[in-house]
Amino acid sequence: MTKKPADLEEETEDLTRRTILTGRKMVVNSYVNRKHCRNRLLKEGFFLGHLKLSVKRFASTDATLRLQNEMVKIKTLLSKHANVQAQLEENNLGLEQEFRAKLKNIHRNSPQFQLQRVELDAIHRQDEVDRLTGERERALAGILESTTADALGKKIRLAKETKAALDPTVGATERENLIVEMEKSVERA
Repeated sequence: MTKKPADLEEETEDLTRRTILTGRKMVVNSYVNRKHCRNRLLKEGFFLGHLKLSVKRFASTDATLRLQNEMVKIKTLLSKHANVQAQLEENNLGLEQEFRAKLKNIHRNSPQFQLQRVELDAIHRQDEVDRLTGERERALAGILESTTADALGKKIRLAKETKAALDPTVGATERENLIVEMEKSVERA
């Protein structure tokens, strides 16, 4: 979540107002505490004889309270400053990311980027065409080889059949066996 600069300014002003009011509250509380302390000292009877001692003790207590108040103010301002700094860093990070996203969109929509994408797409498609052409050529070579082997097989079979039909010795044993069997069946009958 990024905050607008106006929102940050308002938050900073609010923090400043709170710091000022907190400081005023501490001053008033310190004043009231001093008055209570002084009144207590007066009631206890330290006014005449021990006035100088009480005033010195009161002055050192007052200085200590002022230092403590100043330390509280400093710590408060430091923590507020750290919060504001963290918010500013967060907003800067958000703005940086937004700027990078816009820059990417501008780059993606640029004609040069579009041309590069089209060129890469064309290269990938050409590679695919080359790959498919190679597969087709290998398939055609395999088909031609098997067709050639089939044709040679038919030629060889036809040559054997032709040779067997023209050769008088081929099948002679079969004819003789057939004649012998016919003679045997005639003799039996």
